[in-house]
Amino acid sequence: MNKIESAIINMLKQGVPLRSRDIARALNVTRKEVNYYLYTSLRTSVIQDQQYRWTIKSALQVEKQLSLFFEIPQEQSALDEILKQHQQHLRETSLEQTLRSLIDSSAE
Repeated sequence: MNKIESAIINMLKQGVPLRSRDIARALNVTRKEVNYYLYTSLRTSVIQDQQYRWTIKSALQVEKQLSLFFEIPQEQSALDEILKQHQQHLRETSLEQTLRSLIDSSAE
């Protein structure tokens, strides 16, 4: 991480959402340079709100963002597994009954 990236992160760690122009003024660099880092090397560490202000991502925000890109399977409880097995059993039983009914009716 270079000097400008570190300075951006340190400013955002204060917890106050900032626009890139405000960050650029404080660091005495161009807004274009700040945006470059925000959209490239820092993109996994920062998030932009609807007012174009930047903040450090929280663990919850990171988890939400990842779940949009990847289907994160939810942990199944033992009860969920039992219910799933029961539903499968009901489907199989119903199918078996239907087949027996068809076989019996064709035999007559």
